[in-house]
Amino acid sequence: MRGFIVALILCTLNGACASAQPKREPVRVLFVGNSQMYVGNLPAVFDALAASNGRDAQSEMIAKGGHTLARHLSDGAASKALATGKFDYLVLQERGGDIIGSFGQNDRDGAKVSLQEFTRLATAARAEPIYLGTYQPLPAVSDALLKAEGSLADRLKLAYVPVSGHFRTAVAAAPEAAWLDKDGMHPGRDLTFLKAVLLYRQIFGALPAATAFAVEAVMAAPRTSAKSTHVYSKERVAVVLEIAATKDAIQE
Repeated sequence: MRGFIVALILCTLNGACASAQPKREPVRVLFVGNSQMYVGNLPAVFDALAASNGRDAQSEMIAKGGHTLARHLSDGAASKALATGKFDYLVLQERGGDIIGSFGQNDRDGAKVSLQEFTRLATAARAEPIYLGTYQPLPAVSDALLKAEGSLADRLKLAYVPVSGHFRTAVAAAPEAAWLDKDGMHPGRDLTFLKAVLLYRQIFGALPAATAFAVEAVMAAPRTSAKSTHVYSKERVAVVLEIAATKDAIQE
């Protein structure tokens, strides 16, 4: 027994027994959203980023083009998945502009009510809900979006990951990067990566390392069966990390 105690003390001091510690369970994340989520396959990029930093993240996605959170509530698939109790986090994303009434007052009200209901369902399932912001290129609209998203998150006491300010900073700092998809609306590969970095910081408490990594996944709509591989170079990762380190505040 005395020998065991001495060994334990030495192990604590020099970290030599780290490999003997129980393996941590993977972090399980459920992503619920729309084409802003599946174009570029945000869950796959997040999982690959986590793996490149020695983390085990296993994500699932329920996303349909044009779907609001209200429609996700009504069709029941996300609620059923949450009820299994296997997820640690629930990442929620609306259509860009719903929360500020870009598609009408009904959708604005529905966004608020459905986010509140998903927060309740996640809490009941012991999953931490995370409100992932959307983005707008025009300064005034971007600021209004950040205000509305932040205010709602504060009211619901909900973890909030703002995006729009980072997006505008990114476009100004590195205009050559793929911030937007070829349609000029959906997230490009670099914006998807930026969102993955912001979520990584929210979930793991720190920014990831500036390490190159590859993502092999279906990178467009879920109905597309062909996988592709995209490599994020160390230089690209460093650029995105620098942008993620800035404060996503309303521009003055």
